[in-house]
Amino acid sequence: MILKLLILVLLVWAGYELILKFRQLIIEIKKDYKELKKMEKELKEIIEGGKNERVFSEFVSAYKFNRNGMYSSYSWI
Repeated sequence: MILKLLILVLLVWAGYELILKFRQLIIEIKKDYKELKKMEKELKEIIEGGKNERVFSEFVSAYKFNRNGMYSSYSWI
């Protein structure tokens, strides 16, 4: 009887911990989604707003050295 009660308590505790982890994961996903939408809005403003200087500077800053010391371009979008 005590063993069954102990197992039940452990299962309830494990379920509670699992619920807390899923809740934290959902919060992080919502935060990332909001950040992604903000970045999407900024990108649309850059492209449609005619901010040519900013587009050029972002494109130039996207060039980096790769492992061999050669220049390689990375997508800035």
